[in-house]
Amino acid sequence: MDSEFRLNQFMDNVIECDVLDETFAGFTKNTIESDKMSRQILQDNLVKILQNVPPEMMENVIQFFVKRVSKIVNYSISRMLFEVLEAAILTMSHPAVSELKFSKLVAAFIDSFRPVADMVSFHGRPPTFPIVGHSLAATIIKLDNATGKYKHKGQLPYDMDLEEPQMDLLYFIMEQNHSRETIAHMLSFSKTKERSVILEKLLVEMIVRTIVKCGQMKFTMENDNFEKYNLENCDTETHQMFLQWQNVASSSIYYEFCYQNIHFPSFLNDLAGRLQELQSREKTNQYLIKSREFFMWTLLQMLSRYIPKHPFDNLLSIFRMYDMLYPETTAVPLPDLDKINCIYILSAASSWILLSIKAEHDKVRFNRTPPIGLEEHIKFLQGLISNPSFTPSNDFIVVLLCNTCMANTERYTAAFRFLENMLGSRSTPGALQQPRNQGPIAMNFLDSIAVHSRFNLTTHIMTHFNNLAQSKSQQPLSSGVVETYSRMMSYTENEQLSIKTFLNQLLPTVLRYHCWNYLLNFLEMFSYRLHRVGCFTRLQILRNVLSKTIFSQMNNVQLYGCIENMALKNINGFNSIDFLNLSAQMLRNNFEVLNFLPIESEELYKVYVLTLSRAIHITGMEALSVSWAIDIIANMRNTLNLNLSWPEFTMNCLPLQVAKFYQDNYQQQPSNKTEFRLAVDEEYRKWKAMTNEGDLVKHFSAPGALFYCVLYKLALDSETITPVVYQILDRIGVRGQIMQMRTFIECLVDVYSTLTKQQSPQIYTALSNLIWKYNIIPLERLLLCLALRHFESDSDQQICFYIIYQLLRSDKDVPNIELTSRVRDFVKDNSPEHWKYSNWAEKHAAYHSQYPEEFYFKHLQEASVQGNANATTLQPMFSNLCLRLLPIFDVIIHRIIEIGPSPKTLNVSVSEAVAHSILTVNGALYKFHDQPIMYLYNTLHYYDINLRVKNTIKRKLVYAIYNALKEVRGRNWAFTEKFISMEARSEEEDWKLDDKYYLALIGRVVETMKDHLKCPLSPTDYRFNEFPNAHSHIVYVTCVELMALPCKASDVGNALLNVVLNNHQGLPREDIDLWINGIAMVLASLPDGFTAAINDRIIELLKNPAALAGLNIQQLADFKNNHHYVNECEISYLMAIVYVFWSHDAIGRVCIVHKFLKERVKPIIQTEEQYLFICYLVGPLLNRLCNERTRTVMDITVELYEMLEIIDKKIARFNYFDNICDLMYHLKYMFTGNHIIKEIEGPIGRLRPQYLHKLRFITNTTITNTEPADAAEAVQREALNGGTDGNNNTGVAGVARF
Repeated sequence: MDSEFRLNQFMDNVIECDVLDETFAGFTKNTIESDKMSRQILQDNLVKILQNVPPEMMENVIQFFVKRVSKIVNYSISRMLFEVLEAAILTMSHPAVSELKFSKLVAAFIDSFRPVADMVSFHGRPPTFPIVGHSLAATIIKLDNATGKYKHKGQLPYDMDLEEPQMDLLYFIMEQNHSRETIAHMLSFSKTKERSVILEKLLVEMIVRTIVKCGQMKFTMENDNFEKYNLENCDTETHQMFLQWQNVASSSIYYEFCYQNIHFPSFLNDLAGRLQELQSREKTNQYLIKSREFFMWTLLQMLSRYIPKHPFDNLLSIFRMYDMLYPETTAVPLPDLDKINCIYILSAASSWILLSIKAEHDKVRFNRTPPIGLEEHIKFLQGLISNPSFTPSNDFIVVLLCNTCMANTERYTAAFRFLENMLGSRSTPGALQQPRNQGPIAMNFLDSIAVHSRFNLTTHIMTHFNNLAQSKSQQPLSSGVVETYSRMMSYTENEQLSIKTFLNQLLPTVLRYHCWNYLLNFLEMFSYRLHRVGCFTRLQILRNVLSKTIFSQMNNVQLYGCIENMALKNINGFNSIDFLNLSAQMLRNNFEVLNFLPIESEELYKVYVLTLSRAIHITGMEALSVSWAIDIIANMRNTLNLNLSWPEFTMNCLPLQVAKFYQDNYQQQPSNKTEFRLAVDEEYRKWKAMTNEGDLVKHFSAPGALFYCVLYKLALDSETITPVVYQILDRIGVRGQIMQMRTFIECLVDVYSTLTKQQSPQIYTALSNLIWKYNIIPLERLLLCLALRHFESDSDQQICFYIIYQLLRSDKDVPNIELTSRVRDFVKDNSPEHWKYSNWAEKHAAYHSQYPEEFYFKHLQEASVQGNANATTLQPMFSNLCLRLLPIFDVIIHRIIEIGPSPKTLNVSVSEAVAHSILTVNGALYKFHDQPIMYLYNTLHYYDINLRVKNTIKRKLVYAIYNALKEVRGRNWAFTEKFISMEARSEEEDWKLDDKYYLALIGRVVETMKDHLKCPLSPTDYRFNEFPNAHSHIVYVTCVELMALPCKASDVGNALLNVVLNNHQGLPREDIDLWINGIAMVLASLPDGFTAAINDRIIELLKNPAALAGLNIQQLADFKNNHHYVNECEISYLMAIVYVFWSHDAIGRVCIVHKFLKERVKPIIQTEEQYLFICYLVGPLLNRLCNERTRTVMDITVELYEMLEIIDKKIARFNYFDNICDLMYHLKYMFTGNHIIKEIEGPIGRLRPQYLHKLRFITNTTITNTEPADAAEAVQREALNGGTDGNNNTGVAGVARF
């Protein structure tokens, strides 16, 4: 007995010596691994104990020791103790030992960890399908960049599916447009030029699946001849298929260009092997033949980028592909050279000639015979390039020449000259030649050019612009060249080079030489032509333009207005996640928000605060601390001399922490209207009294002069505006006029506050003359200032909106011809889909001829008065008043939503009147809104509570934007037919929507996720869309439609859940994962009122203890197997939806799960099954929370312990306490450490002794020894029960739970 006692004492000493705490950091200071004497003693003692055990009990006793001894300390010591046990067994002479299979015990021991592995992983749960540009899961998932496998915490026996390369997940993401950065983030790529085998396999798989998909398309099934494919029309499925192939090419080029992690020879070899597999099967071989033209064009794009970097021998696998793709025994005839299809048909021949030129360059003997089918094609192209005097008969032959000759410098230079001539922008070193103003190169033509030529064309255009700027040329830029340049920047493989060169070379040159007209055109291009430029790039442009040295020399009202409008569009249009990341970076970089906005623009800073508040709300950060946002706003307050306060109706919409900051730090100082009115009258008296122009200029251009107010009184009295007025404005400058605008608004409000209805026409006429006749006050700036100006009086605030109504209305009383005619003619003659037209600039120029951009300095020139050198009218290229009004309309609509019910001002209901003037009178302008759906989404989400009582404005806004774009994009560009038909119904009608509506709505999302080429929305070129791909597009339009329904949010949320929970038997079983993801993504994108349905369903289930009684929760959580064997139930579906929902949801909303547990779950929990149900719900969430909000993991852990204490008092005994024990130790050693010891000591200490004994090492709790003194007796007694507390479950390695 002495040896057994010493062994037990030794084991207890190891446990009690704080080794557990030391090993939490991954190492130990003093372990028995290095103590050979203790190790031998332990081995001897084990031998002594085992020799006294009867044969029939031997296996149980050893199993008990495996579990008990191996769980004393961490993993490394556990392995050492296994070795000691194995050595002890081998030295024994016991007859039962030789028959014992030690490996079975180890396997059983490992299997005992599976319950906790299932609990903390997503084993058995539906896979999460992230959507680029929408789902946060895309930024959360991290895979090993070498294997593509998940990274797990702890050495647990995770399910085999989780240990496999996640190729389907990666392919789902890569297939989406603009997914390159997402893939690079998930695989943690760095620019170390390391090869990525997983990426090569992924690109090969993407090509193979695209081939199969292409072969199954309707247009390929119906046409055997590629020449019959309609590649001219951008709205056909043929063009959508082409864009998919272009995505394949640009993805491979991007990874090679940015990371250089593709080994091209291996990639080609793997691709040839997969194509051979397709060829071996009759059906897929047909797909291969039908898609070969697209495939060879894609290969040509890759070769144009790779061929200069690789020797010819590395490209030999390509010839295997030729043999498979062109099996014809007769020559394929030449295509029609007047159709763009010829470029794709001849791509194979172009590639062959490229390879032959490469072989000649590398001095490799090239004796291969081309496929018979390509002989005519190759012969034709060789004839073209061998004739130096050849003149192309059409543009397509120019492309063929450029695509074929790129490996031959001399011939390529000659071919590229034809491309320059098409553009009309060729400049020679000796003389700078401004191109003729012809139309841009068509998109389908640019699409067909090889990447190499697109790079060269972009560089050529930028060099041309740079030369013009350096020559200080006064000639306007060619709209065709600028339009072509903007189209070139839409190509993802071109984007990085173009943006980098623009920021580092072209923009500094334009600013250095003060080429303000060129700067205006480039800013217009970024505002109205480039749709996929990142937010950081746009802000970098603004920083460069607004640098002190440059901005001080830029005293031009027109240019300043363009900069201000670009900044407004950027801030309004930011994605919430991007905006928060941007703001966080500003905080790290000493509040750089002051560097990209004009320091005197009170309105832009207010819009920034509103956008920041919206982003905090939409991402759920409102529930967390947003002190960083408060720091940014506080820095604005301390640095800027601006009035950034808000009225009460806006404060009610701000996040609570932001609103509190304003309440504590901003107190609106009451203004003395009488003094202000007297000051205005005094200034007007001085104007009338002064006769010397010099005195007038000196006095009224001084800071503090109320010059705008004086001008208004002049206009009101029908006085003539003399040239000296424009001289004063010129002397005041841009910044001075901004300050004048704010005092002028106070003057207007004061005038309107005492206005009678009879005086209204006279007041309006005076204001209108200042805007339209004298060109003194820019309408767009006046509207923005009126919308954002804060007055302490609610009535004054209402008057601001009434003035906006007066400026925008159009009726028999106020026809407002100047504005309405501009809007009408612009909408009638122009299209927002500029990339489809070659004459857009011509139409826009004609519009400007009819409605020229006019500013006050026009009158200086007419009067032959010399003004400031920068006060000249610049020629706009892509912008006009109508387009500049759109982002201001967006701000005004938000403000009238905030304002709430209000009394009438001059017999007008302000909010309804302003909404009518924007959405009805000028609503057609939304046809040109570059982010209509995102604007609707942000508006309906942020103002969800306000719009519940303002359904009229919500309804009018949604349908106004839909109808404005319906004629351009088609009837089904956004919403379902059911929703569209509801426009004709009155608001009083009861909108009853059955389950079929929600089933069809989510079905559109699922169909798009399954195959984005079958998206039910109108075909779209996502290079020019507000969304990066069809997946994010369909999710956002679905969310907008749901938020626009005149139904209770909770009813909509429950209806969405019922699509799966109540109707899963009617859904295609093979697509169930997509249906769950579709519902979860949509719910995760909706406001809290909709998502509350999920928590309500959980609580409803927990309120009925019998619902989970006797069920195996581990089996319920294994949705995958349950569904496979048709054994699932509603609870299993609910657990699956909750898991996927939390994976897609914003971290701000996920972080409050602990509050849900504390406030709603803990008060009602009663049974062990309910507790396990909660553990299986929150377990898979822990890894994400640990990476993003570690504190929340600790809060959840505390709640789990407190609920465990409640259950311990309510039930007789635990049946699965070992599983619970395993989870608690896993939480400590993988997540919480000793940080929450104080919080959990109480709940653990109040557990029953047998359960407290198992958890004693979590807090190192000292307990009374209730075990028998005889260790051998304890061993045999517990061994007879299998070493458990009623089941065969065991726990995490490294934990003592005995």
